[in-house]
Amino acid sequence: MRQKLEALERTQPAVPAVEVPPSQDGLGGELAKVRDILFGSHLLDCDGRFAQLQQQQARVAELCGDLQRQVGLLERELKNEVSVLTEQMRGEREQRRASVEEALDKLSQLRSELDERIQRTDALGEQGRRDLHDQILSQTNALGAALEKRHEEATEMIAQGLRELRSAKTDRATLSGLLADLAKRLQESKQSD
Repeated sequence: MRQKLEALERTQPAVPAVEVPPSQDGLGGELAKVRDILFGSHLLDCDGRFAQLQQQQARVAELCGDLQRQVGLLERELKNEVSVLTEQMRGEREQRRASVEEALDKLSQLRSELDERIQRTDALGEQGRRDLHDQILSQTNALGAALEKRHEEATEMIAQGLRELRSAKTDRATLSGLLADLAKRLQESKQSD
């Protein structure tokens, strides 16, 4: 039965305690006693729960304060970490930018050197071609002059040979004339004998 009363007290809405001023006839005192009898345990239970709620609220408020402090610390740490990482990233970006600029400068310098080498090689090639052309021309001229001289010498030798042959022919003709004259005389002398 007691459990039924406790269950009934839990289901019934809490009735605020109303202070009834004690009356002259003593009814107020009896009414307070009746009220204490009917609602006393419920009021004590509500007062205990209220005290527990106040303690829990104080503990929750303390935990909220701790949580806010920890969140604030965490936020500060995160901000510091973010700023450190941002600075690191900025530094790395600057280093990369400097490295890229240095690499571009080196590439530009290498390109300039390569262009200069190509121009020098072209100039040397052109100069070599001109020198080779001049050498070939001078050797061709020298060979042409030597060939012309040999031609003249050969022509002179041929002419000399022809002159010698002609003079030798003339001697033969004279010889044949002489022999013919001798043959004629011999015939005449045979005929005269």
